[in-house]
Amino acid sequence: MLAGIDVVEQAALLAEGLVYWHCFVDGNKRTAWIAMLTFLEANNEGSVEASVADAVSLMTGLTMRRESAATVAAWLRRRLH
Repeated sequence: MLAGIDVVEQAALLAEGLVYWHCFVDGNKRTAWIAMLTFLEANNEGSVEASVADAVSLMTGLTMRRESAATVAAWLRRRLH
């Protein structure tokens, strides 16, 4: 765990890093989304309730740098159950 950063913020930073660094030729947003959800579930934070359209919008915003890890973390907090 990163000092001073909670699990939700870490998940958002993980997604941001995967999207920004273009680890793969294709599928970076999908990989970042699944990695973020898996990280949250593995750390007992629950599951995220979101429509496909909302998830795509969030990840596209992250890719286009309209969203940041901080806004992703806030978005996640509103949808964690």
